[in-house]
Amino acid sequence: MFRKLRLKLTLTYILLILISMLILGIYLFNSIEEYFYTSLKNRLVSQAQLAGRLIEDTPHDWSTESINKLAQTISGEGNVRVTIISKDGRVLGDSDKDFRSMENHLDRPEFTEARKKGIGTSIRHSSTLNTDMMYAAVPIKRDGRTAGYLRLAYPLPEAKHAFLKIWAPLLLAILTVFILSVPISLLLGKKITKPIEKLNEFAKEITKGNYKTRAEVYGSDEIGELANTLNHMAETIKEKINLLSEERSKLKTILANMNSGIIMINKDGRIELTNPASEKLLTHSKNSCTGMHYTSALKSSKIISIISEAFQRNEIIEEKETINNKKIFEITAIPLKNQRKKTAGLIVVLHDITKISKLEKIRRDFVANASHELRTPVTSIKGFAETLLDGAMYDHKACREFIEIINREADRLIRLINELLELSKIEAKEVKLSFKPMDIRMLVSESVKRMEKQFTEAELTVEVKLPKNEVIVNIDKELIEQVLFNLMDNAIKYTPKGGRIEIEAADKEHDVIVWVRDTGIGIPPKDIDRIFERFYRVDKARSRKAGGTGLGLSIVKHIIDVHGGMVGVNSTLGKGSEFFFTLPKDKNTSIL
Repeated sequence: MFRKLRLKLTLTYILLILISMLILGIYLFNSIEEYFYTSLKNRLVSQAQLAGRLIEDTPHDWSTESINKLAQTISGEGNVRVTIISKDGRVLGDSDKDFRSMENHLDRPEFTEARKKGIGTSIRHSSTLNTDMMYAAVPIKRDGRTAGYLRLAYPLPEAKHAFLKIWAPLLLAILTVFILSVPISLLLGKKITKPIEKLNEFAKEITKGNYKTRAEVYGSDEIGELANTLNHMAETIKEKINLLSEERSKLKTILANMNSGIIMINKDGRIELTNPASEKLLTHSKNSCTGMHYTSALKSSKIISIISEAFQRNEIIEEKETINNKKIFEITAIPLKNQRKKTAGLIVVLHDITKISKLEKIRRDFVANASHELRTPVTSIKGFAETLLDGAMYDHKACREFIEIINREADRLIRLINELLELSKIEAKEVKLSFKPMDIRMLVSESVKRMEKQFTEAELTVEVKLPKNEVIVNIDKELIEQVLFNLMDNAIKYTPKGGRIEIEAADKEHDVIVWVRDTGIGIPPKDIDRIFERFYRVDKARSRKAGGTGLGLSIVKHIIDVHGGMVGVNSTLGKGSEFFFTLPKDKNTSIL
């Protein structure tokens, strides 16, 4: 890693030096070029002025032949092209070309500038010589008046060649400096990365658990400060680890003495931690279970199922399970979530609630036995019996009437006791269920047929709607028959004569739904939420008169619950009610 860092630093230094050299080279090139051409121009102007004065001081007749010869003479001495023109622009002489064939030069920029300022210069392409030239023009005076103009021209290719001769050594010097910068950059990179390499070695020692090691401090710069910070960090980590070790020891002591079993599982499903209270649920001793997958380490298939569900749903799962047909445990699987809200593991808490469950059962039994609903028929029986003993038995008509009442109340009492016992068994899951596949259409049809007499006596119209194809569900036939009986009996009791009752079954994707609808008195909205509670009646007087115990709908709810379905009601006061329940089509027969 640090070789790469050193290489990056070296390349960075080289790149910076290269950029600096390029900027310096461009600046020097432009500066020298500007200086070179400025010097060349000044020299050319000086030569032109000197040649002009020479012409002014030399006696001649201003004939074209004389002027042309003079131009050639000046050119030979200065190694420049010399052109002399009259003040109206005619070429009078030229050192390089035949002046007779040359066009008027009055519009040339150097001559134009010379007329205005006394000195004219320009750099342009010469159409006569077909090359770039630098020009300098000055006026020639004769008797104090401008008689013509002298122009010197120097070819730029020659000037550029001379400039490059000057530039070459400087370019070589720049390249030499750049080449020398490479090993210097390597040395600088090594010097900077060496302390970082030492810090890396220190960090590796820390990761190995060697918290006594300390980083070397190089000076007081940023790297030195980093070394001091890392040393302080190592000391802090050492203190924190010692503190965590103490806390871990305390936690082990707490776990070892807890009555509740604790199992910690990582995200891969392997057991990381257990305590003695959980050993009775494991297939191996505590030590050998560590690292095993929970499906292999646990005895109870129910606990395995709960853990799997918690992993799948990523939420807390709470269930109860009987272990070895003796102990009842409340099993809580709590997902440990990471920052992305995904499951990073599980903590399974196994709390022994055997005693609590027994107390709860006793409480339910007591409530069932001490219910007000039990006292009502007993009080009625006792009252009429006392009336008979007081002399009513000698009145044959009254005696028979009272005995019939006592008999009805006794039947009601027996029915109430039986339903209480049945409800308690279902609630405590003591009912031995027998799940078998069955066509729901057949079950509904048979149940309706058995209730035909009651429908007829109540003068009610019955309508049955069933699917065309068979709908198989896994159910306890007797319990679902009781559900249908209770719902239809309830509809009969609260539907006036001439009313209508509708029983419908429908096949859905995952469930079967059964409705029992009536055109009866309906249920007030305030009572709907409590309609499935034990002994809850909307109209207590009417219910008792109809012979109801107040347990029918509660029994319905508990039966559907053990089947894994749901029950509900929709009702409009004065128009009728619709009770419905669902049964899952894929219900497992081993649910209870």
